[in-house]
Amino acid sequence: MEARLASLQLRRIIREPHLEDVRILERNAVQTGAENVVVSAAADQLHVYDDAHLGRHLDMFMAYRAWDCDVFTACCFVLPVLSERECHWLEQVVEAAHRSAAVPDVWIAAGGKRGRVRLLSVAQAREMLVVDHVSGNNLSDVDDEGRGEAVVALTAHPHVAGVWASASAHSIAVWRVGERSDGARLVLRIRVPQVTALAFRPDGRLYGACGHPPQIIEWEVPSSLAAERADHIDAAAIPEWTSHNGRVLVTRLAASADALRCLPAGLLVKCGDHLRWLAYTDGSSLLPANQHPKRDGLLRIPGGAAPTASIDVRAISDATTGAEDTLVAVGGGQGMAHVFRLSDGKRVASVGHPRVRGALGGCLFGSDGETMLVAHQQCLLRYVATAIDAADPVEETNARKGVAESVPATA
Repeated sequence: MEARLASLQLRRIIREPHLEDVRILERNAVQTGAENVVVSAAADQLHVYDDAHLGRHLDMFMAYRAWDCDVFTACCFVLPVLSERECHWLEQVVEAAHRSAAVPDVWIAAGGKRGRVRLLSVAQAREMLVVDHVSGNNLSDVDDEGRGEAVVALTAHPHVAGVWASASAHSIAVWRVGERSDGARLVLRIRVPQVTALAFRPDGRLYGACGHPPQIIEWEVPSSLAAERADHIDAAAIPEWTSHNGRVLVTRLAASADALRCLPAGLLVKCGDHLRWLAYTDGSSLLPANQHPKRDGLLRIPGGAAPTASIDVRAISDATTGAEDTLVAVGGGQGMAHVFRLSDGKRVASVGHPRVRGALGGCLFGSDGETMLVAHQQCLLRYVATAIDAADPVEETNARKGVAESVPATA
C-alpha cells in the first residue's frame, strides 16, 4: 500500500457548485460497508459522494442546503438507529453472516454557526431533525431560534447507534436519538471552556481538547446514558459535569488541538503544524524519539497546515511479517498532502501538483486505500496510483503528460 501511495498522481478535479472554500471533508469510518461515503461542506452547502463504485470518478448522490443559510462548521457520520421494519428486512433478506455490512441508511450530523445540529438521512435524502446545542431542545419549526453559540466539533460513538457529541466554546453535549428517529434527547452536559476538538473511544470514553492553556481531558460516559431509550429520559435529571468529572490526559499543549482521532493504541492529536500520538494511560508520547530533544513527541507537517485541515487514518499490515501499523493523511501547506507512518514517524508519501498552491483543507484516504481525496479552495482533488491507471491507455497517456481531467459537480 505504501508503494502505491508513493506513486499517486492527480487524476480528477471536481469543482463544487459554490464560491466558498471547502472547509469540511469527512469519510464514513463508523459503518462497516459504507466506508465509500464521503461528505464535504462549504458555507451553507453539504455534498455527499460515493468514492468507490465509479472507478476513478466521484458520484455525488446527495446535495443539501441549509434552509436558514447557517454556515456549517463541523460534521460527522452517526450510526443509524434501525426501525423495526428495517430490522425485519435485514432478517428476511440478508444472510446473518453479511448483516454487519448491510447499510439500510447513512446518517450525517452537521453543526453550524447558529448553534444548530442537523441530522440528515442519506437514504431518504432529507433532514430528519434539528437540535439546539445550548438549550438542548429539538427545533421543530423553521421559526425556532437557537442560542447562536457556534458548534465547533462533532463526534459519534463508534458502536452505539444514534449517539453523538457536539461541542461549543463553553460546553459539550451528548445526544441520543429515539427509537422512532423522530427526535434527539440531551443525555449529558459537560461545562468546560474553549473546546476545540472531540473524539469518542470505542469503549465509550470521550476526549476533548479544551481550556487555556490547551489541555486534553478524558470523560468516561456511563454506558447507562448511551444505552437508555431516548424517549424515556427525564429532562430535569440530565447530569451536568465539569472538568473535575474527567481525567486530565495532557496538562498543556503547545497549541490548540484542531482534530482528535482515537486509535487502538493511543490518541492522535493535530495541533497546528504538528501531530502528536499519546498513550491513553498517562498521555506520554508513543512516537519514536527525535534527534532534536525539543521536538521529541512531535511529528512536524512540512509547510504547516491550516486549522481546518482534517486528518484521516488507515490501519495496514505488513505482508511478510504481519505486523500492524497506522498511516495518517494530512493536508499541508504549499499544495502538498502528506502520509506518515506512526510506528517510526516517517513520511512515506507526499503528493501534490505544480498548479495547486496554498494550504489544503481536509485530506482522506480512498475507500480502497490506494487513492486520496483532498480539498482545495472550491474543488476536490482526487489522486490515483499510476499502477491503477496503467490498465487504461488514455489515462496512461494523460499521466505522461501530467494532465488532470476537471469535472464539474452536478446534483
